[in-house]
Amino acid sequence: MKTNERLIFITGSTGFIGSHIVEELILRGYRIRCLIRSKGSLQRLLSSIRAITSDDKCKCIEFVYGDITKEIPKYYFRDVDIVLHLAAKIETGYYQNYNELFYNNVIGTKNVAEASLASESIENFIYFSSIAAIGIRNIDTLFTEDIECRPDTPYGKAKYEAELMLKKFWNENGLPLTILRLPTVYGPGEHYNFRKLVKVIKDRRFAFIGHGENLTNVLYVKNLSHEINKLFKVKGRGEIYHLADAEPISWKKLVEYISRALGISPPNLHVPISLARGSAIMFEIFARVLHIEPPLHRNRVKTLTSNFAFSIEKAAKQIGYSPPYPTKIGIEKTIQSLIDEI
Repeated sequence: MKTNERLIFITGSTGFIGSHIVEELILRGYRIRCLIRSKGSLQRLLSSIRAITSDDKCKCIEFVYGDITKEIPKYYFRDVDIVLHLAAKIETGYYQNYNELFYNNVIGTKNVAEASLASESIENFIYFSSIAAIGIRNIDTLFTEDIECRPDTPYGKAKYEAELMLKKFWNENGLPLTILRLPTVYGPGEHYNFRKLVKVIKDRRFAFIGHGENLTNVLYVKNLSHEINKLFKVKGRGEIYHLADAEPISWKKLVEYISRALGISPPNLHVPISLARGSAIMFEIFARVLHIEPPLHRNRVKTLTSNFAFSIEKAAKQIGYSPPYPTKIGIEKTIQSLIDEI
């Protein structure tokens, strides 16, 4: 197997998205250096690698140990060409601890950026952000990367503050930066929002809030891992790119795809938005008293009812981003991997 001479440094390689990217880069022959937090997480990653390749092909990967919330040795970045910074704390529920999110997502990102500045070989520091940094709201047309950010959750605020901090590194320290804003990412191994949505639909507990025709974006993890190397060909210029599946999708169509992949008929129950908001307020009150996660809260109502979808045209034109898997196919492959777990 011919090894690509370029060296890719990855944080968060043991996570859902990171492990898929590592697998793809190994298959493409890149040299990889992974920042690993613990030996336990390393074993999970090694199991994933062994499932796709022989031990001989794993000679292109090396592991260094560290925690992004602490100082990272600068020599870890020696001879590195590309940095993929995925390590983050993710919060998707009603209760979100801003201090922990700030500590991991802002201070942690600052530590990685500072250490990487010691290397003169780095051509692109690619930060994986989230559309949560924008703040969900109703927008009639597909929005673009120049949209004003008004994050409405602690997680979104922390991701946006990390973006601003990295922009300062780019402006003042010459960090070759690229920021990727991702929507909900789904695929084998995902255990957050998408998996929960699939289970609710499978258990026939899903109801649309409103008409369900409002648009959203999703991203099949294999679309991301397949296309990420296109960013290795350009030097970081402080650009922001929105990445997703090829087309936005309505909530109604998304639920239909999931239902068909599960082998069940799509749900057809619709709840008025006003009733859902009122119920969400009551659930939030009871949740605070009982210290539990509410089954519905106002931010989730906003997520499910807002017309909030972006264009990927900038990424397509500037870096040639062209996701190969249609959403329907991505969902079918994801459901196949989840069916025994839900």
